[in-house]
Amino acid sequence: MKIFFTLALIISSTLVLAQKIKILDAETREPIPYAKIILNGKDYYKNTEKDGEIILEKDEQISSVEYFGYENLKVEKYQSVYFLKPKFTEITEVQITKPKYQNNIKIGSLKTYGSFGGGINHTSSALLGKVITFNNEKNETLFIKKISFKTISYKPNTVIRIMIYENVNGLPGEILQSEEITCKAGINKLHEFFPKQMRFPKEGIVVGFEWILNENNLYETTMKMKGSNEYKKVFSFYPQISGSKEDTNKDRIIGVYNEGKWHFQSAEDSGYVKIKYNPAIQLELTN
Repeated sequence: MKIFFTLALIISSTLVLAQKIKILDAETREPIPYAKIILNGKDYYKNTEKDGEIILEKDEQISSVEYFGYENLKVEKYQSVYFLKPKFTEITEVQITKPKYQNNIKIGSLKTYGSFGGGINHTSSALLGKVITFNNEKNETLFIKKISFKTISYKPNTVIRIMIYENVNGLPGEILQSEEITCKAGINKLHEFFPKQMRFPKEGIVVGFEWILNENNLYETTMKMKGSNEYKKVFSFYPQISGSKEDTNKDRIIGVYNEGKWHFQSAEDSGYVKIKYNPAIQLELTN
């Protein structure tokens, strides 16, 4: 009887300390992997796993759920399952032009130097971006054929979210496309993303990487404490984004999630110019 009572107490304590929820598509009832879970009073968020599930700690109360292509869901009471509705945008006219694929233009370098890591200990939700422009002297219609980048990960099947934004005066504007990329384990592994028939705007774009903050990507590392020679164990998130030294700081964008929204600025404006390299991203354009 004592053993049974002790086991029951452990199970009930676990339920009090953590809450398991699941995010589903409201129409298909399929799980939504890597959905963003916004938490009340926290300057960080978390993401669901591949199966759409997540376990929150006792002090983490869900405020809303977000995922690109779906309507944001404001949470008013606790449930074990939440449904997101797909977002549909009405447009008056669609003009489709098939790419000719006669000319290919490559912008950016994949020659690697250094790397960029993800958030630390769930206390920092970070986004890394790069402004990419092209002087289109011929003023011809150009399409984004491929975006290539490299990652570092010592765990298999880690996931990063690649975002394509409008370039508005050197900062991210509206999100144009978004997709999760499953990354290979290893150092400076090449990955390719093929946007869906997307024109390259004359103002250029911002390519951003948003780390997925879940158990699948989590790993333990050590960090040297500022102003001392001591090292502390911390948790961070794979994959790391490989860097390239051939670019300048002014093209690098830093995003910090705070008070329920992203705040963007260039590396130069942030004053954090210690890192002298940018994410290694190569854009291939075609006509």
